[in-house]
Amino acid sequence: MGSAPTMMKGTVRGRIIELEAEPGLPDGQQVTVRLEPVPQPEILAESPLEALRVCS
Repeated sequence: MGSAPTMMKGTVRGRIIELEAEPGLPDGQQVTVRLEPVPQPEILAESPLEALRVCS
């Protein structure tokens, strides 16, 4: 049996997932990936100007 699973965040760029950190695995190592989108914060604004005010 292999080692315990490691959770990592990354960004999808086409067919490539760019990880935020080095995975610590050798190049070519096969892995299993479970895709779980990170929830995006909702901006509750009435106008684009209000959205800019909330972001600053």
